[in-house]
Amino acid sequence: MVHISRFFNWIKKNYSFIFKTRNLVILFIIGLLIRLILMPFTMMTDLTHNYLSFFLIQDIQPDHFIGLNGLSNLIHYVFMSFYRLFIPLSSWLSNISILSIKSADFMTFTFAIQKAFLSQPHIFLKLFLLKIPYLLFDLGVLFTLPLFFNKVQSKRFAFLFWLFNPVVLVVSFVFGTVDIIAVFFLVIAFYQLYKNRIFLGILFLLVSTLAKFEALLVIPFVIIFIFKKKSFKISNIKQKFFFIFCIIFFTVLLGLFFSYIKWIFKGDVISKWPYGYFFATQIGEIRLIYLFFLIYAIVLLAYWYFSDNSFKNLWKFSLLGLLSFFALCFFHPQWFLIVIPFMCFAIIDNRQLFKVFVLQLIFYFAIFLWWGNQLTFHLPAPINPDFFFSLPEIWDIISTFFKAEVLINLLWTVFVAVTLFLMYLIIKSLNLNKKEH
Repeated sequence: MVHISRFFNWIKKNYSFIFKTRNLVILFIIGLLIRLILMPFTMMTDLTHNYLSFFLIQDIQPDHFIGLNGLSNLIHYVFMSFYRLFIPLSSWLSNISILSIKSADFMTFTFAIQKAFLSQPHIFLKLFLLKIPYLLFDLGVLFTLPLFFNKVQSKRFAFLFWLFNPVVLVVSFVFGTVDIIAVFFLVIAFYQLYKNRIFLGILFLLVSTLAKFEALLVIPFVIIFIFKKKSFKISNIKQKFFFIFCIIFFTVLLGLFFSYIKWIFKGDVISKWPYGYFFATQIGEIRLIYLFFLIYAIVLLAYWYFSDNSFKNLWKFSLLGLLSFFALCFFHPQWFLIVIPFMCFAIIDNRQLFKVFVLQLIFYFAIFLWWGNQLTFHLPAPINPDFFFSLPEIWDIISTFFKAEVLINLLWTVFVAVTLFLMYLIIKSLNLNKKEH
């Protein structure tokens, strides 16, 4: 009974702000309804690829459960194992011969699965079921973010910021991608660090990285945060063990993601994406400077040498590292979800950032044009596949008025400019007193 009483007191302490005002309850219901409406009527190719290419095909390989997105794949498999009790696997892909397209290239394979999937009966129910894991992890983030703040006003803002954030809604419930899983564990990891539970923080950070690679970008800042703590002494036997654990942790991560990193630097990747994965500046006939690595290293060194060891500076420098990636690298839109919790912290710290963030979002959604119909006309395809798949390519429509590639370059350039300006505003707000809080 004592534990139950403590639990209810904890709920009352941290979440009473939701129920104190009728308007906030209504807004929560509206936010939930928006999610429930988007879930069955929208999708991107990644949704069917995440589930169907790995798990509905009976030829499941062990390496699908490790490395890039390994944890997310495992979570999908658990949910599909449950769904198959009610919906036979044969009913999901009855109109396509998987064996006939397994030798096709990646995108041909993905689009073929998507079109076959949308031709199935009960498609709205199936889409709804496939997105349920994302809803659960989304709600987990929604109710964790307010825990970082003591003021009711800050708790309320964090709750509403995530509840109605268009990036959250689009990435998790329109696209249906796995990024929300990684973001959930990353937020949990930072909450453990906020509460000075170092080991649990590292553990959840590892889990987040196994769900999606983006968390790798904040790991160096977390390690510096831990080693700079006055209470951390390498001579202590427990902390010596923890130090060894971190070394093993990094080694395992590098091993898991080595093939992915090597793929990024392949010549055909750079030539395929004109913008490059790491905007490279040539300084001679052979030598290149990779701007992302340059800026990221500067941010990391600044955190090591000039920052105090407060939790506030941990998330601020982590945000700077993430923003440098999105400013200087080509990225897939769903990856941007990892920025949203950190932007929530930043805007609560400085409300003037909200206007700049809104401007950033406008151009973030504008660069969806780079992916053509896949991220525009095809998103509501479940409603009427024949109609939406028959629409003309959006690049062709734009090209009747303006050269599409030039327009998208301009939009991306403005997005980069706004992102760099956000970094400047965050740098201005840094506390560099070198005092531990």
